[in-house]
Amino acid sequence: MLLHFNMLGSAGPFDSAMSKVLSIGWVGVDLFFVLSGFLITGILVDAKGATHYFRNFYLRRSLRIFPLYYAFLFVILVLLPWMRPGSMEHLERQAWLWTYMSNVLFARVGWEGMPEHTVHLWSLAIEEQFYLLWPLVVFLCDRKSLIRIALAMIAGAIVFRMVSTLIWPTGIAGYAL
Repeated sequence: MLLHFNMLGSAGPFDSAMSKVLSIGWVGVDLFFVLSGFLITGILVDAKGATHYFRNFYLRRSLRIFPLYYAFLFVILVLLPWMRPGSMEHLERQAWLWTYMSNVLFARVGWEGMPEHTVHLWSLAIEEQFYLLWPLVVFLCDRKSLIRIALAMIAGAIVFRMVSTLIWPTGIAGYAL
């Protein structure tokens, strides 16, 4: 959060140094993904073989995230433009947000091309995409296979980020995907 609240600028040497320290804040999202993935995998491994494995997992995740997410979208993409016509740009891109694909849109158009007040939702899109696919992987694989798949995905992510930086030099696509 400190990265987003960094308003110091570079008025002097202390401000400049503090700004550089706070700029490492982007790592926080990556750390959250790692911790969340680890915890969710543990939950899934423990629940494997239980009755209603998929139903219980998806129901819990849906009840935790969907209501607030869709309420936020309704306010930002429906109520706000209705109350202040002409106040929102890029509304034609809102389907990406309603379908949890905003990370793909973000990778394609960058910060400026996202509907107002929605840039941060790219990380929720990644989380939901993970929730959609990972339970099936855990269900189908034994422990050793799951470890191999996770290690292969880590290596693949590193390679993807390096290649994507060559293709899209801003680095946004490699980070958001």
